[in-house]
Amino acid sequence: MSQLDINTLTAQSGSVIHLSSHVSGSSISTGSFGRVETGNLTVGGSQGSDGQVLTSTGGGVGWEDAAGGVDGITSTANATAITIDSSENVKLGGSPDNWDSVRALQFGGGDYEWGSALSWGGGAVWAYLEENWEPHFNVSENVYFNDILDEELYSETNKASLYRQQQGTHTFKVAPSGTADNSVSWTTGLQITNDGEITKPNNPAFYAYIDSIMGPNSTHGTVSFSGTSYNIGSHYSTSTYTFTAPVDGIYSFTLNVSVENVETYDSNYWGFNFVVGGVHHQWQFIIENWDNLSYFSKCISREFQMDANDTCYVYLDGSGSTHFHSMMSGNKNCSFSGHLIG
Repeated sequence: MSQLDINTLTAQSGSVIHLSSHVSGSSISTGSFGRVETGNLTVGGSQGSDGQVLTSTGGGVGWEDAAGGVDGITSTANATAITIDSSENVKLGGSPDNWDSVRALQFGGGDYEWGSALSWGGGAVWAYLEENWEPHFNVSENVYFNDILDEELYSETNKASLYRQQQGTHTFKVAPSGTADNSVSWTTGLQITNDGEITKPNNPAFYAYIDSIMGPNSTHGTVSFSGTSYNIGSHYSTSTYTFTAPVDGIYSFTLNVSVENVETYDSNYWGFNFVVGGVHHQWQFIIENWDNLSYFSKCISREFQMDANDTCYVYLDGSGSTHFHSMMSGNKNCSFSGHLIG
């Protein structure tokens, strides 16, 4: 026949008919009803137009524009836009990394900065669920997970970051630039526990103290707090007795001083102050020893706004030179400490 009217065609259950609009030559379809050959197909009085397909209309069939081959999705892409691998991981644009034992939605990534070889692995949303292991949900940058190694790997040679939800705890991690497909060494920047407790385990902080008695004379200048109980980030130097701010922010510092054999009052005065960013701030306290004390102790705290690479140290100054016999040693007597507030 030269034309086929679909309204007069009845197929039995299980039949398959493959027909197209404006077929050049003959289109062949087979089914339990036999063999159909057609040059032009008419449905509902219309032969349709190029790019249209036969679609169920509820009351029959009719010609409609193609929808990318999947109901509910319209695509005008001229290259592979979505790839689903055999593990059911999905990549928007390109092929997914070698994810293992997770379900991941990966997107973005590729070369950037024209004329350079820099590449970025994009982002991903993924969940881990394995028997006998605690499940977790993640949002990550430049990372994929490999269960064989039980760790995250770099997608491309670049920096990486990770936000994880696990058993009600929120963890934020960062990592320096690493090589593609190598293990990521994480640093935890912030954690919020399921009890609502917030910790910043790598927040810059230090506690320095005088580890041997300073004396017999009190010399003006930088006080040598040469021992440390902790020095998170190693931003305090035990050789220069100076803290260097790693980032812009508000910092809090505390000075605790205990001295013995203080000189009696003879019109001389002395005291300690913080030197921040090269600026000697006002005296934190001044001693004139009107009461002829032989022992003196005091603790003060101050906050300062600092730029990255600004320094802070404790300075002893005053009139005259011999103010006390010694500053007491030990981490409970004379100390200088500080931390980043935010």
